[in-house]
Amino acid sequence: MPVGGKAPALTLPQAHPLLSVVLPRRAVDPAWALEVLRHWQHRNLVAYRAHRKRRLARLNTYRELSL
Repeated sequence: MPVGGKAPALTLPQAHPLLSVVLPRRAVDPAWALEVLRHWQHRNLVAYRAHRKRRLARLNTYRELSL
């Protein structure tokens, strides 16, 4: 790995196994797993709506220009 270049000293894929060994593992219960799943699905829905709104606004400007 180059030293002093733009590449990070430790990449995320390299850090993942190190952290998984060092950090304590959380006992996963079904309620917590469902809550995490709900959280991520909600955040994905919010992002989808925001991107869709922006995309539709951009398409509407093109439609107005072509008329």
